[in-house]
Amino acid sequence: MKQFQMILLLLSVFLFTHCSSTKIDRYPFNDKSYKFGYTNKNGKKKIAVQYDYAWPFDESGLALVRIGNKFGFINKKGKFAIPSIYERAFPFGKNPIAGVKQDGKYGLIDQKGNFVLEPIYDRIGSFEKHGLAHFQQEGKFGYLNQQGKVVVPPKLGRPILNYDPSVPLFPIKQLGSYGFINQSGDFVIKPQFEYASPFHSRDRAFVKINGKWGMINSKGELVVDAKFTDRGSFEHSDLAFVKIGNKNGFVDKQGNIVIEPQFDLGGYFSESNLALVYKDRKAGFINTKGETVIPFKLDGAVPFSKNGTSSAKYNGKWGLIDKNGNFLIEPIYDQSFSFSNEDLSAIKKDGKFGFINDKGEMVIEPQFDHATSFMNAKLALVKTKQKHGFVSKEGEVVIPMVFDFASAFWNGEQVVKVSFGKRTGHINQKGKLLGFTMKEVYEEIENEK
Repeated sequence: MKQFQMILLLLSVFLFTHCSSTKIDRYPFNDKSYKFGYTNKNGKKKIAVQYDYAWPFDESGLALVRIGNKFGFINKKGKFAIPSIYERAFPFGKNPIAGVKQDGKYGLIDQKGNFVLEPIYDRIGSFEKHGLAHFQQEGKFGYLNQQGKVVVPPKLGRPILNYDPSVPLFPIKQLGSYGFINQSGDFVIKPQFEYASPFHSRDRAFVKINGKWGMINSKGELVVDAKFTDRGSFEHSDLAFVKIGNKNGFVDKQGNIVIEPQFDLGGYFSESNLALVYKDRKAGFINTKGETVIPFKLDGAVPFSKNGTSSAKYNGKWGLIDKNGNFLIEPIYDQSFSFSNEDLSAIKKDGKFGFINDKGEMVIEPQFDHATSFMNAKLALVKTKQKHGFVSKEGEVVIPMVFDFASAFWNGEQVVKVSFGKRTGHINQKGKLLGFTMKEVYEEIENEK
């Protein structure tokens, strides 16, 4: 249980750090008393400090708060919409229900605080992109939907990663062998395999028989004999890498070898329809016919991004290549970088970070110990001597590097979290601090000396 409490704590940090973008103009901060309240995006205090901890408002229009050891939910006026009576709680996020703990057990409540599912479980996870949340009861895992209905009974030995609801079958181990159950918990494919991977939307799952991997369909029929020493998945494309002996090739979902095993290391085909593979310790790219598009002369590379570029390493340094393998930006940098959705990218050169544009021109000279790219924001997060701050695209340090922690402006967020000592607040893209002033920051730093 202590391990699960740590998971909850880490989830809370993630939510606080990455979910600050919300339609509710309220952002948590704490003052010198270390009690939490909320400001708006302009720094005006809207909810008085009174909570022992406070999370951001989310799409539900509610925010999770803690008073003492009890958790509850408030509205944008700071009034309790759901009283603080729970031993633990998850934020609602985009979901109509949230997990809470009461009397040592976990259940689900709606946004009015009514129990949709009584607290009877040992733990409940957060809802994932497929709309389900796993739960645990008596050491076994199952799945719940957003209405609180058990769609998979607690028979799984562990939560299933990358579960695809279009093929609702779950690998489960029984008496030393793996089979697959359906959403009713009944075995559709009886236990018979040494190991089994989850199904994906392409109706194929890899299974292990006598130490080798083959493929079955959702009826449990062996459609490809067990002859591979390793395998990938069909999650990304209609081709999956397989290994025969010590070499990697690619098969289609019928098990036909489309690209003969010849590579030391195989990857997957990205949206560019190119796969990063290695031969004789050199990296190159092939197309879906197995033809070499970019020769095996690179020291390393990353899969191509949506904009058709890849960071590639040559003679020990990183640059940027196009789909033909031509260097758009010469390899002179210490680590990989990309231009996914922006015009400036953080680079590392001679041990320091700076920023270049998509023409390879240096815009901000390397001077920071670490930096993240701008990611379509006005400010980028930088770090020097373990302290965080923010810099503009012109290279001006807008917020000095004085914070112990700061989050980057991910995914168009307008406000992100910063902290120093025991104090927590936010900053907007204009560089304005929310919840405290720079004077308070320096006073706190001075008090810590």
